[in-house]
Amino acid sequence: MGRLSKFFLTDLFTGLGVTLKYAFKKPVTYQYPEQHRPIGPRYRGRQELTLYDDGSLKCVACGLCAAVCPSRCITVEPLELPDGRRYPHVYQIEITRCVFCGFCEEVCPFGAVVLTGLHELARVDKADLIFQKEDLMARGAEERAEP
Repeated sequence: MGRLSKFFLTDLFTGLGVTLKYAFKKPVTYQYPEQHRPIGPRYRGRQELTLYDDGSLKCVACGLCAAVCPSRCITVEPLELPDGRRYPHVYQIEITRCVFCGFCEEVCPFGAVVLTGLHELARVDKADLIFQKEDLMARGAEERAEP
């Protein structure tokens, strides 16, 4: 019994030592709206659809991103132009279901889907968290322009 209580006291004092070590350090505080936390280089945030230099969408609505998505949050409905090129008529991501795994970015053969560092996804209405094709193209440029 003595050996067991000695074991628990050692753990208790080790835990108290860690607590005291950090209790007297200066806290790291970011003044959030003005000062942002640094984000790691491999962070996966909100999706964005990329464009060619002429402004056309790179996505050809192949549906691989929707097929590989583990949470089934991506919906793609293709349409075909008269010249035979395909484009997504509907491309939507329900961001509340997304697990930000990055599979959609990895599987895209054209590099049309990119996970950005945008992490500020708070909205008042849950319906605003279903991003349409236009949202995924336009909002990324607007949010990147902010400091």
